[in-house]
Amino acid sequence: MFAKRINTVLVGAVTLAVTLAVTFMVGHVSGSFYELALELEEQAMRQTARATVQSLDLFLDNGEIMTRSLVAQAALHEAVAGAPARARERLDEYLKDGSYWALLVFDLQGRVLAGRNADGEDLTGRDLAARDYVRAILTGGESYTSPEILTAREDGQIHALAQSRALRDPKGRLLGGVAVLTYWNRFTEAFIDPLRFASRGHALMFDARGRVIAHATDRALLFRDVNNENVTRRALVIRTGEMTAPWRGEDRYYALAEDQRTGWIVCMSASVAELAKAAAGQRDFLLILGGLTVLVLVATISLLVGTLVVRPIKDMKAFTSAVARGDFSATLQPGSCCELRNLAENLQHMVAELKNRLGFAQGVLSGFALPCAVVDRDNRLTFLNHRLLAAFGKSGSPIDHLGEVSGQFLYGDPAHPTLLLLALTEERIVTG
Repeated sequence: MFAKRINTVLVGAVTLAVTLAVTFMVGHVSGSFYELALELEEQAMRQTARATVQSLDLFLDNGEIMTRSLVAQAALHEAVAGAPARARERLDEYLKDGSYWALLVFDLQGRVLAGRNADGEDLTGRDLAARDYVRAILTGGESYTSPEILTAREDGQIHALAQSRALRDPKGRLLGGVAVLTYWNRFTEAFIDPLRFASRGHALMFDARGRVIAHATDRALLFRDVNNENVTRRALVIRTGEMTAPWRGEDRYYALAEDQRTGWIVCMSASVAELAKAAAGQRDFLLILGGLTVLVLVATISLLVGTLVVRPIKDMKAFTSAVARGDFSATLQPGSCCELRNLAENLQHMVAELKNRLGFAQGVLSGFALPCAVVDRDNRLTFLNHRLLAAFGKSGSPIDHLGEVSGQFLYGDPAHPTLLLLALTEERIVTG
């Protein structure tokens, strides 16, 4: 019972201490980790939005580089002078690259002098003076990037980004311009469509008027004006930053970044609940890890306590119990360590001394030639010899009467007073 109790107390106390410590530590760390994980996910979305704007700038730069290259070529100047043959050949070569929907050169009236689209359609003679990218050049602009994505084909399947540049003679006089219409889907397929956050997070883009010009998952929203939506209105105000807003009954987190040249807004969107769920998953992992840590520590400590403390105490308990019953041949097996080893050695030394002293006392008592009896503090016989048995006419062996009250042995009545009881009670020598 004692061993079981001390084992329970020690293991229980250690378990409680370890559990409280680990719970506090894991609780604090998991709470901080949850906030950190959520912040890291949001930060990743913000960084992705900024990186996408940088990619958009490179995409725009490529179009501008093409316009600079075209206006620097003599073949396109020849088209303005009335000889468009070489210009057509040159433009056809560039179209084979697959990045452009259409390339063209136009005069001061906005008529196409040489041009072709990716379907092979000759654009020569078309009046494009009403197009913003042509009008901007004819009204004195040096270069222009259209703020809106154009629907380049009547079936609505092709969309393009229009960029133009003034074509001038060596004296700087305006001769017309060139226009480059780049496939818009080349950009969206590379930098918008693949992006995912949590399980249903995605990327999208608004133009300066609030029209969706790119969407990774919902094609039905493409090129629709959603300026009346709360999300769009707030995005057009914030432009660069972050916000949380409802969309179709669900709160979503938005990371926004504006392209300064076009006024377009790149937007990364994810469900707030999904972001929190992902962070909570990391937190739950820490909690499970903390629980397993507690179990391992408690099991290890229980094993050590049982091996190094409880088992040696049980052995010592068995040893002392045997000695108390008069079995002086009992032995205490080695196996303790540290202070318990010293205690075991002391117990063995004490029992050895008891053996010597009790052996001496037993020898003295056994040598008495007269009837002799010894009682303990409870007036019970702990020793008597054969001569005492013979004197009172008792049968059997002295061992049979050990533990009897002196009155029971002498008179057959446990309550009968005896000289032994009187001497024990008054603590003096009694004769009679």
